[in-house]
Amino acid sequence: MSIFELKMLIKKLYLCILIILIITIGRTYEELCIKFLSIFIGPKIFFRKIENFSCL
Repeated sequence: MSIFELKMLIKKLYLCILIILIITIGRTYEELCIKFLSIFIGPKIFFRKIENFSCL
């Protein structure tokens, strides 16, 4: 394996790790927002809004 090939492999792995981190952070952020909003809005109203979005 040449140095150039090794650098390209490291770049690809770095990009894969970044994508995984972004997806993970997005999911946890979304879950926190749902929990936070359900406390203040109230579960009945909030879940009705989620059901309406899922029908789209």
